[in-house]
Amino acid sequence: MSEPTTHVLPKPGWYPDPNGSGRRRWWTGLGWSDKYAEAGQLGGLSRSISSSKQSLYGEWIWLVVALPYVPMLGLFLVDWTQYFALATSPNPDMVELAPVQLFTDPAYLFLLISGFVVPVLVIAFAAADRARLRRLGLQQPFHWAWTLVSVLVYVIGRSVVVHQAAGRGGLAPIWVLLGLMVLNVVVAVQFTLWILQIVYVALF
Repeated sequence: MSEPTTHVLPKPGWYPDPNGSGRRRWWTGLGWSDKYAEAGQLGGLSRSISSSKQSLYGEWIWLVVALPYVPMLGLFLVDWTQYFALATSPNPDMVELAPVQLFTDPAYLFLLISGFVVPVLVIAFAAADRARLRRLGLQQPFHWAWTLVSVLVYVIGRSVVVHQAAGRGGLAPIWVLLGLMVLNVVVAVQFTLWILQIVYVALF
């Protein structure tokens, strides 16, 4: 007696359309879907994105990674020395001028405004990044709405999906963002020490 033959279905991917359309059609692993690839597409991503590391990214993802740290620049441009000198003055009239001086400082206004504008821009750039990946052939890019939870969540999810689709690469945004997070902690510590020094000078 011969042993029964085991038929293994192909893995999900783009294959020639069995109906003879000349296009590549997406095989789900169980059956044919209604999705057709344009000429040159393979494995969920186009050949160009699979052969170029730079094309795995694009400008939008780098803006998503870097933009949240832009408001921090305003912290170092505010005239904190003048503010604390007024706030710790023995003259009550001078103390009352401290918040006025702070809220009329252009750097402080930049800090406040960017705190509201930047999150909106990050969402818009993440949506643009997702649209770009779809144009390159990625069927289901990581959704931009994850930026509402955290930029870190979006960057990690987006990078992993691209890496799996392309077969390699696509993880650089994670490492850049982690580097910026570490740098942010270092800068925050230095800024705190600087502010404490200004307050000490103002008081004593």
